[in-house]
Amino acid sequence: YKHDSSETLEDNIEFTSTDGTNSVSFLLQVKVMPINDEVPVLVAGLKPVLSCAEGQEVVITAEYIYAADADSDNSGLAFLIARQPYHGVVLRSSVVVDRFLQADITAGVISYRHTGG
Repeated sequence: YKHDSSETLEDNIEFTSTDGTNSVSFLLQVKVMPINDEVPVLVAGLKPVLSCAEGQEVVITAEYIYAADADSDNSGLAFLIARQPYHGVVLRSSVVVDRFLQADITAGVISYRHTGG
């Protein structure tokens, strides 16, 4: 049996056994074990600009950053900061971070603080 790589989780194979005169049929159920092969994608319609007053801090919400993955629980998706901001910091519960989870965004604990410049 070779799965077709679709996202289905079950399949069936029908067999018939015969002696040339008589036959019997039976159905073998196949349970497909999913693999994580889908790429996370940013959802459509995200706001492209986060406004923050000089010297202030603003929460980064799901309006600005939110991803979906067909094979994973979205709350476990990780965001890595590829380049830190020049004039501020990204915080999780007031601690500077270089990565965070989507669950952190949903919980409202990720923020940007403008530090000057």
